[in-house]
Amino acid sequence: MDGRKLGQVVFLVGIFVAIPVLIVAPLARSWADWVIYAVIVVGTFGAFRAVRERQYTTQKRTFVRHYDDQR
Repeated sequence: MDGRKLGQVVFLVGIFVAIPVLIVAPLARSWADWVIYAVIVVGTFGAFRAVRERQYTTQKRTFVRHYDDQR
């Protein structure tokens, strides 16, 4: 990763972290609220990863039946 792309990644991650923290900080009354917010964020990222479309096709797998072993 070159320096320019790394800088862009750091900037975007900073924005995506700073904005929700600034919005949520006045609403959080205790550490338990922060735990709930963290669970929501982690669950959202997990859902995004689970439903993400595959970029590469999977290899075709062959299915072989052996009738000799059944009797």
